[in-house]
Amino acid sequence: MQRPLGQYVTEKLSSFSTEDGGALPVSRIDEPVSDLLALASVEEEKKAVRDYQHHALLYRYRNSLVHELREPGEAMEVFTSSSDPYYHGYIGDPKWYLVYPSLLFESLLQRAIASFQTYLRSESIDPYSLVEDKARW
Repeated sequence: MQRPLGQYVTEKLSSFSTEDGGALPVSRIDEPVSDLLALASVEEEKKAVRDYQHHALLYRYRNSLVHELREPGEAMEVFTSSSDPYYHGYIGDPKWYLVYPSLLFESLLQRAIASFQTYLRSESIDPYSLVEDKARW
């Protein structure tokens, strides 16, 4: 017998079909963490809910690309004009594949650079003062 969390997730996913090979925005499938934690009945389920939040998934994805030199995931990037993550399905494959589009990474990078620039300016920090081996610059 399935626990409440597993039953809920199974029912939720069964309401979507990959048979058309389409894509769904993450907002159509993802649930608030608090709702999922309320359904978790054992610590392993709670840990899984926490470990599979987007910030953790994005970090693991980044690590696999950067540190393990892996190719990006198995899903196709079908929405090239949006930075919003989505799930992609293939005809004949019941699994949904999570896609973090390239524009998402570009947007995150631009925001990080802008935030860092703001910090450096507000604190009057010369970025070269943060580099120990200045002879190479």
